[in-house]
Amino acid sequence: MALQQIQLVALDLDGTALDSQSQLPPEVAKTIQEVKSCGIYVTLATGRTFGSARPFAEQLGINIPIIAYNGAYISHVCATQPIVRTPLLMTDARKMIGQLEQMGCYVKVYINDHLYVQEHTDETVAFSKKFGVPFTVVGACNLSKLTDNPLKIVVIEKTERIREVWQLLNRWQTTFNVCRDGASGIEIMERNTNKGLAVSTVCQRLNIPMSAVMAVGNEGNDLQMVCNAGLGIAMGNAYDELKKCAKAVAKTNDQLGVAQVLREYILEKQ
Repeated sequence: MALQQIQLVALDLDGTALDSQSQLPPEVAKTIQEVKSCGIYVTLATGRTFGSARPFAEQLGINIPIIAYNGAYISHVCATQPIVRTPLLMTDARKMIGQLEQMGCYVKVYINDHLYVQEHTDETVAFSKKFGVPFTVVGACNLSKLTDNPLKIVVIEKTERIREVWQLLNRWQTTFNVCRDGASGIEIMERNTNKGLAVSTVCQRLNIPMSAVMAVGNEGNDLQMVCNAGLGIAMGNAYDELKKCAKAVAKTNDQLGVAQVLREYILEKQ
């Protein structure tokens, strides 16, 4: 794909467009606006809840659909109804959650932009405050008793134990999409849900081929998006598998890597 043919930029948030303090650096925001002024679409593709992603979309003036929950939820910022909403089937999810609870795992269940956890922990409080996601404590071994279909399930464990959890979740790979989220996290979505398919859905609405997409990310949930885009870029702080499939590697998020690649591959080509 000729680089000047980029028509859509899909950006992950945490670890990509945002710095280590989960802030959008002014230089990154400015560069995104310059890209938009060239007539190129920009969207967000994040594992965050829609409510947590929306303020950044509003700040950037994004008027095309954004992608939340790793693709399980796609919507315009101001829409009352989503374009796509793909929850996990709770009948299967309850069985899997029950196994995780029996292992003593720290499990987060996301239902309608609300977080459900087994107990009140410092991590949960800090996460809720940082990402603006309200939470409810349901008690030990009660997550598997929830009845509403979740949009995402997350498991957080110590790095040395995450391999054991991954082995358990491997049994569910044909039922769910299971991917890593950092060194100590695993995200679980509906089997056919991922950022790559979500970006393709946005492309279809805009009549843009995936070959005309620049996608930038840093984690396991960015893999399909980066691999399937015409120009897939891994951040300098990305994990190795993503760097291997990417066509280029940017500087880290704290080094304003997103601003760097937007200038290099778009603005300097104008």
